[in-house]
Amino acid sequence: MTSKLKTDVLETVSGSGTIALTNQLSGMTSASVPQLTAAQMPVGSVLQVKTQNYIPSGNSSTTSTSYVNTGLVMTITPTSTNSKILVIATVGSQSQASVTNNLAVFRDSTQVTEPLNVATSSFYKGPLSLQAEDSPSSTSELTYRIKAKVSAGTFYYHHSAMQNAITLMEIKG
Repeated sequence: MTSKLKTDVLETVSGSGTIALTNQLSGMTSASVPQLTAAQMPVGSVLQVKTQNYIPSGNSSTTSTSYVNTGLVMTITPTSTNSKILVIATVGSQSQASVTNNLAVFRDSTQVTEPLNVATSSFYKGPLSLQAEDSPSSTSELTYRIKAKVSAGTFYYHHSAMQNAITLMEIKG
């Protein structure tokens, strides 16, 4: 049920005058509505979101016991040194039995998460998800990468039948 209130004139509380409403809202546009700046937003507000989906044409793999780039990479320029960056990534993967695979989030050359260790006792195929909250204390452009390594054997990432994605969110600190 909807209600409508129709009136041409409102009387003030004191009864000493009236407020005419005729055409008071005409000409109002979204441009005339004040926009909040990042500085005016409350702590915890999402200031910007960047995302990239990646569906590879084939599998990528590594046999390296040192971290290698997976190709999931994205840049963001924080608006404040107090901002936090929330990183969310999904990597389609496949691994051999009895192999420990590791995925981690890096900002530039700095590792910002503990490795996501995926130890399998049998063949594994499926998506792996990582999340990280970083406090870079910077307003310079930052590059976030998902890197992978193995303890032994082969780790297949970016499986061609699965979607891979990385999302960066700037959160006001």
